[in-house]
Amino acid sequence: MKKARKNIEGSTVPLDTTPMPNSLPLFKRVYLSFKACKKGFVLGHKPFIGLDGTFLKGFYRR
Repeated sequence: MKKARKNIEGSTVPLDTTPMPNSLPLFKRVYLSFKACKKGFVLGHKPFIGLDGTFLKGFYRR
């Protein structure tokens, strides 16, 4: 039986905590970013520019 890899280069897991004076740190949030997901996004996304005309003045005003 193969052992699972515990870390994969390129993946990130930032963990945010609040230090507590007399106890363990208080958990706030965590963000998981896997290398395969990042690579798939970069290779598969299409360039797109969105423009919200709500606050435009002049020629493009509605």
